[in-house]
Amino acid sequence: MGSVAEGIASALKRAGSTQLFASADTPLHGIPERIVADGSYLQLFASADGRVGCGPGVAWESTQRLTLSTGPGADIENIRVNSADTLNRALDRLCDPGCWTLALQFDLDLDSAFERSPNASPTGVEIDHDVPPEFILVGPGVIRGQAIESLRNFATRSGLGVTNTWGAKGVFNWQSEHHMGTAGLQAKDFDLLGLNAARAVMAAGTDAAELHGFRAPTVTIPPGSLSSVLAGWRFPTRKVESNEFMQRMSAVCMPLREKTSLPLSPGRAIVDLARGDRIFADPGVSGFWIARAFPTARVGSAVVPAYAIPGFAVAAAIAEKLRDPGAAVIAVTDAPLHPINAELIFEAKRLGIAFPLVVWDFSRQYDARYQRVEQLHELLERALQSEEVELIQIPIDADDSDALIEVAGPVVAWPELDLPSSLR
Repeated sequence: MGSVAEGIASALKRAGSTQLFASADTPLHGIPERIVADGSYLQLFASADGRVGCGPGVAWESTQRLTLSTGPGADIENIRVNSADTLNRALDRLCDPGCWTLALQFDLDLDSAFERSPNASPTGVEIDHDVPPEFILVGPGVIRGQAIESLRNFATRSGLGVTNTWGAKGVFNWQSEHHMGTAGLQAKDFDLLGLNAARAVMAAGTDAAELHGFRAPTVTIPPGSLSSVLAGWRFPTRKVESNEFMQRMSAVCMPLREKTSLPLSPGRAIVDLARGDRIFADPGVSGFWIARAFPTARVGSAVVPAYAIPGFAVAAAIAEKLRDPGAAVIAVTDAPLHPINAELIFEAKRLGIAFPLVVWDFSRQYDARYQRVEQLHELLERALQSEEVELIQIPIDADDSDALIEVAGPVVAWPELDLPSSLR
């Protein structure tokens, strides 16, 4: 038995949290503290880190308030912690692979004795053997729940094709036979993929904010139960078949990657962004293209949140560079820059963090010095070696988005965001 503070720090480390944002020293020892100058951004850093890290993002405020988050946008659940039972129930949520944000206000003495109760085991799931699932649909919860290996084993054994929402990009290499495509961004995604016509779809770790247009009967599997469900799988192994969605998207995106005119095609810009280890993009035109067409070879290589929160891309880049200073991180957003980005860049400078911030400019009044399509690659190469945050504003041909809209309909992701009318 240890103290309340020790119990919290231990639970956070077991859940995969690797750092704690605060504006001053905290009582939660054992987790690296990231002291930021402006405490008003603590919640933003926690939510961004929770979206891109291995565990919940964490922020401590001097008012005895602890914020825990798995990503931006979730309604904040306020919990007053005045007993060991209340704290144990709150810490149980650390294993929840869903999208949530908790704000724990402590009435307990953090030095008082505390014993952590064991977490409940995952509940079993029954599969209706009269209606076998025809597809697997996964969301970011399979990543948070560390269930990627179980998912891949399930796909291999069952032969079911796997569609991911954009929060789970990279669970399969984009060239894998099991990868059917990324869905939830446009109105016709789930129709073209065949999921809406299925008698049953097995879903794991999905986020409702990424399921726009999905209406198939669903068997929901907690990510932690995938292995146990596979052990009881009694259906014959299927064969993944190619689908109209992937064929039509490839027909649009592949030629754009070779386009040599200016302004730069979004498809071509994405090719150069692949120079980074991890790409963090704000929702918008750039975020849509990265979520739609970035060729993910590994989990977490391209991250766009399910909700439009100003400053996410830069905050995520800061969080990732604090965790892994050697990572080649790139933040991407649309012009004009939201004012919060200037303040976050100042914070990055104070922390000694450097990364490229690529701004997609659709004005067609771009810098005349930008005369070759190869320049983005060259600018990124230099910026990734810089010791400062380097702002790279590139001219983008927004008209190329029309071809994606023709294939899969208007963008339905981020309904709270004011996207160009041509995308809606």
